[in-house]
Amino acid sequence: MIHPKYPKSKKLKSETGFSLIEMIVSISIILIITSVVLVRQSAFTSTVLLKNLAYGVALSVREVQTAAVSVRGRNGIFDVPYGIHFDIDKDNQYVLFRDVKPVSNINDKYDVGDTEELVDTVTINKNFKIKNLCYEDSTGRICHKDDGSGVTEDSNFKELVVIFKRPDFDALFNVDNNTNDLDSDIIEVEVVLSGRADDALERVITVNSTGFVGIGS
Repeated sequence: MIHPKYPKSKKLKSETGFSLIEMIVSISIILIITSVVLVRQSAFTSTVLLKNLAYGVALSVREVQTAAVSVRGRNGIFDVPYGIHFDIDKDNQYVLFRDVKPVSNINDKYDVGDTEELVDTVTINKNFKIKNLCYEDSTGRICHKDDGSGVTEDSNFKELVVIFKRPDFDALFNVDNNTNDLDSDIIEVEVVLSGRADDALERVITVNSTGFVGIGS
């Protein structure tokens, strides 16, 4: 007989938890998912930053175009050409300039190191670079290096100057900054930007002879 003071004992329910193997598997899954998310986030961020950089370069072209056709002048002269200079050997920057030296004999190029001509040096985000320079004329498309599309490669083509002169919005081009010759035969030029770590990530800024500025991938 069981004394009424002492009720029947209840069996304790067994409590179960994660085994060590289950915990390791769960943590591994979480780490894999986190890694995938971070990689995709990084790629997305790079794409956005490169797009912003391309728009920044395009706006710089517009800036010198506007400066050239507006009333900005120097020493009472209001037809000073403004331009933008790209150098493949300095792939982390580009230069905005005014072609003022000598004023009596404007030479349609950027005189490197001339502080009178320098308007601004724009430094590119360290994760990106100027990958290639191209232009198109009556003979076809020529690039500093072959981009795989069957273009003519010219390794000596390292510098590109885009110039605007009042009162026209039309763009003028010089594909050899060592000469004073504008290339009237050129239809369009391209500045190709890419990631340093991911060379396949690209944005292309185009400027055609009518002064139109476009951005493509």
